[in-house]
Amino acid sequence: MYSIINDQTDKAYMALRVDDNAAVEALLADKGYQPDLGARPVKRAVQKYVIDKLSIFMIEGSTQEACKVEMFLANDELQFRFI
Repeated sequence: MYSIINDQTDKAYMALRVDDNAAVEALLADKGYQPDLGARPVKRAVQKYVIDKLSIFMIEGSTQEACKVEMFLANDELQFRFI
């Protein structure tokens, strides 16, 4: 699941750390699980809740080359912060 994200962050010279990996995976599975549609909904959930939000975070923030970002769960939403 994280290979898509890692490809994007590698291109931006960014390291992404996930705080409480199990909780993040549970949230994405809950948002994207639809047994009749296969893996496509999970990929869409990763795009919507991780990649899109991370992109906005990077645009709004002052990202620097070789920065580190932490993804964490707060109030049942994925959030990002520089570490």
